[in-house]
Amino acid sequence: MKHLVAMGFHEAPEMSEVMPEKISSKAQSAKKPKGENKIQQQAVSSTEKDVAKERDRILMPAVVFSYFSKECVLIEACEISNVSCHDFAYLVLEIGCESSSHLTKTAFKDLKRGTLIVCCTEPSHLEEYWKDIKICLQDFKKAMKPSYMHISLPCTGGSSLQRLSKNEDLKAESMQEFLRLIGFCFELIPHVLLWSFELPKRNQYWTRTELQELLKCSKQPLYSQFGQYCQLDAEPISKILQFVSNHPLIVQSLACFSVCSCDDGRHKHFNEINWTNTERYPWKLCGCLIASVKSIFEKELYDFRPHGPDNAYLMWDPKHPEDFRFSRKRLAEFPISAA
Repeated sequence: MKHLVAMGFHEAPEMSEVMPEKISSKAQSAKKPKGENKIQQQAVSSTEKDVAKERDRILMPAVVFSYFSKECVLIEACEISNVSCHDFAYLVLEIGCESSSHLTKTAFKDLKRGTLIVCCTEPSHLEEYWKDIKICLQDFKKAMKPSYMHISLPCTGGSSLQRLSKNEDLKAESMQEFLRLIGFCFELIPHVLLWSFELPKRNQYWTRTELQELLKCSKQPLYSQFGQYCQLDAEPISKILQFVSNHPLIVQSLACFSVCSCDDGRHKHFNEINWTNTERYPWKLCGCLIASVKSIFEKELYDFRPHGPDNAYLMWDPKHPEDFRFSRKRLAEFPISAA
């Protein structure tokens, strides 16, 4: 608890034991089944009735709740203004570019009761709902409840494959979209407790000052590790994902996938790859990320100091603000123990 206070989290009111089970995105016209209120009145005490009344006062009527959930709650960004942080213990948010996210589905399956999971995996949704997302993050922070956000933005314009394209207008348009989305993320990172960011290792956007400033805006040490696609029970290709986080445990969980152990010739050639299969994170990768977040939440590992093996890298240290390292060669000079 003291670590949360040190991070700028403040004392919160007592949390209700009543947890929501499901929020329907099509609940505008939904009505409770007959007899449901009677059953609930028999099941809850007078104190819990007061909690229910307060909930109905705060939340918009479009949201339908069921009591005593054993599940997480998964919603889209457009629904975030309809929920209250007082009904949840944790928040997990994904800002991404996958139309059907494996990460939020894994979080919904693996995380504990009382976790609100918000999926914002359309760039247009981030642009439209970033203010509502920011308010939600601020509410969790004020209530002293842990939150985690993962960011993976559209990065086609910075791909090394763009050298094969002669469409300069398309590359410029892609870069402008990336920079515009970074601007929205600037508004969110300062209000979240844990966060991570991913971009392919060879992507040219790593050299952009705007991206580096975004990652440094939390003013915390940054830790990095790589994930070889071929080691994740996925398409056997040479694609390498690079992850950054303000918490070392999140990137340390990927260390076992950071080095290719394939035999020569196992990787597919460029024209043999089904690129559609590479648009989403492999399930194995999502499982590792969510398991690390779950461990941090449950064990309250909020001191943000490296523990365990020296199996990741120190990307940036606020004590040396000008030295931002993203290449594997440079990172190798700064193991995580250097923090």
